[in-house]
Amino acid sequence: MIALYIIAGIVGFLVLFFLFGLWHLRRSIHQAATELKRVKVEDIAFLSEECVRVFSEKLGQELRLDDLESAAWILDNSLAGERTKKAFQRADFYWYFVKPVGAFAGELLRHHAGGEWQQEAGRPPYLTRTTVDQATVTTSPFEKVLRHVAANGKKGDFYAYLKAGAAMGPPSDAAQHSAGA
Repeated sequence: MIALYIIAGIVGFLVLFFLFGLWHLRRSIHQAATELKRVKVEDIAFLSEECVRVFSEKLGQELRLDDLESAAWILDNSLAGERTKKAFQRADFYWYFVKPVGAFAGELLRHHAGGEWQQEAGRPPYLTRTTVDQATVTTSPFEKVLRHVAANGKKGDFYAYLKAGAAMGPPSDAAQHSAGA
């Protein structure tokens, strides 16, 4: 009978531990989403530079806007582990990394694909670009970082996001002239 109580106590403790983990994760995601909505376009340059600095000083990796391939792999590999979260964490905001990493990812896309930052009330900044055929393309790097980490995204997914976004690069002058621009 005592063994039954011990097993029930262990199972109860494990269930409580699991529920606490879920609560903490949901709270962290909600806090990160709220904080991302507070980012302003004018904050992006500072946040992007902070990302480069922290990756260099605390993680020993060099992020450069002019090296899409390397930066995309470094970011993709870094989003999977706790090491990146801990390198950026603040006392009151464990998931702070979503702000500087989102800013750098957006600047990386802007550097390789063109476009400009936009902002609407109630959402983080996002990039827009007009294509040769006058279609508007938008991407939300801050939200992508958060969704990727919250969903425990697969290795290679964030790399593919950055490479695909950059592949929609700025139209060349020749393409614009042939389209009648």
